[in-house]
Amino acid sequence: MLAGWHPTQGREGEMVAGPSLLADAFAAVMVLTATYCASRFVTSRRRGQAIEFDTDAMHAAMGVAMAGMLTGLLSQRSYHVWEAIFGFGAIWFGWRSVQAALRPRGQVGTAGHHLQHFVACGVMLYMFFAMPPGSGSSMAAMSTTSALGGAGARLVVPLLAWLFAIVLYCYAGAHVNRLLLSGAGASATSDHTTTASASLVAPRLATVCQIAMCVTMGYMLIATSAP
Repeated sequence: MLAGWHPTQGREGEMVAGPSLLADAFAAVMVLTATYCASRFVTSRRRGQAIEFDTDAMHAAMGVAMAGMLTGLLSQRSYHVWEAIFGFGAIWFGWRSVQAALRPRGQVGTAGHHLQHFVACGVMLYMFFAMPPGSGSSMAAMSTTSALGGAGARLVVPLLAWLFAIVLYCYAGAHVNRLLLSGAGASATSDHTTTASASLVAPRLATVCQIAMCVTMGYMLIATSAP
């Protein structure tokens, strides 16, 4: 579904993509990420530790959706379902960001945490909606002659895609810095600022998942907006 794929016409006019090692690698990472985030619902009960249900559920959904987009296996018939899921996610995390910001003394860290997920949901919606009419709204429709560019459908408003990518990579960098500080003995071990890190299920692994998702989303945005 990304640059680096060489599609051929399939049944019902859908595009079937050939393999790309980079896209396959990102897809595999997203499958692992989605599986891990879903498994946290089980492990949290067994260990008696907390998770953020909404965050892990949305991460699992994003991992599945991005893996499907990267491999071209996401059915076009399911697009409206995914749009509804990420539209609800954007509203939910946007509201939680506002709630946190309006609390006494303004919980900046908590608001920022929810704001990141609001942005991620917005990026997913953008990638579903921003394909030109007739492109199949699918990154699998990409036909390329280079690693990140080539002839084929492109996201509309590519500048917005690059801005989204920059924001996502800034988030990824902040998470990496947090992990480094955590390794040095800093008190903050994850971006889950609403709960003490000791009560969370594997907070550092959860942060690694966030980094993987930010990097993958950024790659998808750049690949589908490159000239």
